[in-house]
Amino acid sequence: MSVAHLPLQSRPTIVSIAQRVQSLQAEARAMARDHIAEFERALDEAVALAAEINSGGDAYPVGARAIAHRLAPELADGSIEMRVGAPAQVARAVEDLLDAHLQDHVRMGGFL
Repeated sequence: MSVAHLPLQSRPTIVSIAQRVQSLQAEARAMARDHIAEFERALDEAVALAAEINSGGDAYPVGARAIAHRLAPELADGSIEMRVGAPAQVARAVEDLLDAHLQDHVRMGGFL
């Protein structure tokens, strides 16, 4: 009787949770960079469209021309600047809840 040859299965690599988190964060950053590049291309297209509509005359509604008139120079001169970085401070859920009231100067009180 011959021995059947079974394919050897490699053991799965054990990855720590921290390594997995780092890997996912790196993947998310790469995806964000791609998304920002896509956004910049869309802004470039918006500059061209706004300039065309702005110079299109009476064929376009007044409201569309007015928006294009304001947007075209702002988009073209680069006054919308893309800066990507980590937030200075990441707020906790409790801070978000409390800051919403404190920033709006909402005061709470009770009656006795």
